[in-house]
Amino acid sequence: MEVILLANEKGGTAKSATCLSLANCLTALGYHVLVADTDPSGNLSAAALEGFPEYVLYDIFTGACEVHEAIYET
Repeated sequence: MEVILLANEKGGTAKSATCLSLANCLTALGYHVLVADTDPSGNLSAAALEGFPEYVLYDIFTGACEVHEAIYET
């Protein structure tokens, strides 16, 4: 298993767009990809899913939901 982390404390640096593009490319090459959106805004999750998700990873961290409630298969 390989782990790729895209991070930067500054907003607006195309982290979400880069992550989604990389995940799509790796999936097209036959890899199984897990994307974990830790941004409270959930923009990556919203871009990857149809519509805004009910819960994001941030909600698990804050106790707003259980882990199984924030998992979405695509």
